[in-house]
Amino acid sequence: NYVMQYYGEQITLEALIMGSEMVMASTGRAFDYAASMSDYMKCEAGPGGTDCPQAAAAASVLTGVYIGLEVVNIIAEVVKYEAKVFQMVSEMNRARFELEQECDLAEIDSNAVVANLALELTEAELDILRAYYELKLVFDEIDALRNQAKRLEVEQQDMEQLAINVEAARNDPNVRIYKNDAIINADRAFHSAIREAYKATRVYEYYTSQTYEKLDQLFLIRMVAAGDYNLENYLMEIGDAIYSFEEEYGNPDVRVAVISLRDDILFTPWLNANGMALSESDRLALFQENLMDPALLDSSGYLTIPFSTSVESLSPLTRNHKIYFVEAEIVGGDTGDTVGRIYLRQRGTGKVHSVMDEEIFYVFPDRTAVLNTFFNGTRGVFATDDVFVNMRLRDRPYSNTLWELVFNQRDEEVNKDINLATLTDVRLYVYYTDFTEM
Repeated sequence: NYVMQYYGEQITLEALIMGSEMVMASTGRAFDYAASMSDYMKCEAGPGGTDCPQAAAAASVLTGVYIGLEVVNIIAEVVKYEAKVFQMVSEMNRARFELEQECDLAEIDSNAVVANLALELTEAELDILRAYYELKLVFDEIDALRNQAKRLEVEQQDMEQLAINVEAARNDPNVRIYKNDAIINADRAFHSAIREAYKATRVYEYYTSQTYEKLDQLFLIRMVAAGDYNLENYLMEIGDAIYSFEEEYGNPDVRVAVISLRDDILFTPWLNANGMALSESDRLALFQENLMDPALLDSSGYLTIPFSTSVESLSPLTRNHKIYFVEAEIVGGDTGDTVGRIYLRQRGTGKVHSVMDEEIFYVFPDRTAVLNTFFNGTRGVFATDDVFVNMRLRDRPYSNTLWELVFNQRDEEVNKDINLATLTDVRLYVYYTDFTEM
């Protein structure tokens, strides 16, 4: 019941000791909890798996119980401690008189000794509390790690479930059917794109009359937009090659060649057998005689006149002569009404004089163009010239080894009113494109 001044208040030594005992008891329980936790951490792998999940579950339960009971115990002990101190303070007045009757020397010595002991007790109590709070921080960290582990377990369960769902969908017959169908359609679309890219390459080669040096890459392409060789890059490089070609040679120009049936196809002579010049009437008579020759009729009864064209008749400074469109004119006396038709068929081997000064030969399928003709330089009552323009032979080589000019009076109704005996010429106007030599 020794009474002393403690932090500005009077308190008995016994009450001070009781507070220290309370702190020591709480700290002791905390260290007991830590020891139990360390035991749960020592899970090991065995033949049938590991006991770590059971240990983790037990540690979680222990943590919950400890946190719940520890708060209650501390509150209870604090209340008990305060009640004891209040009781001791109330009884201290009676005990004080007995203590004050002792001799002064004993009182002085005892005060010094007790003060030192109380100070040491307080320091020890502070050390214990410091250790206790550090341990509490560790408990909190353990609890945070446990919560993180629970979150990871939940995420793992979700990922496993997703993997199970994906595998189930993959094994679903309907999914397999749709997937196979998608793959088949993708393959078809890809091969179709490859074919179109090959066509684009051949068009580039024909347009420029030169070989595309990267054509071999097309056969190494397996993806549309991925890989060292892909379809997007290939087509982009073709576009760049066309731009480079046009930057060097410019855009193609449009020109016209006039082919006369009388002079360039039937080669009506200008001189007679004696080398004398024929008159215009004599040449017309020879032309009409040749035009009526039954040997020119084909198996269908059509008047069919073969001829050929070459680049030698064109400008020597131009290259890549390709047909743009064709028009036809009938010149004569009795031509009937303003409507007539002739057939122009290309069925030989074409030749192109390239920008690289090379001769390139092409063989295309036979193609026939049906041309609406105008008469004697007059295009009649038609509101537009488009009726006379025929582009069916567009981009074919102008130079070709075999053309056929066909005049059908057998079953082409609009031609039956044309009198061949009065014709003076049939002219073809072949519009073509070329590049001027640099």
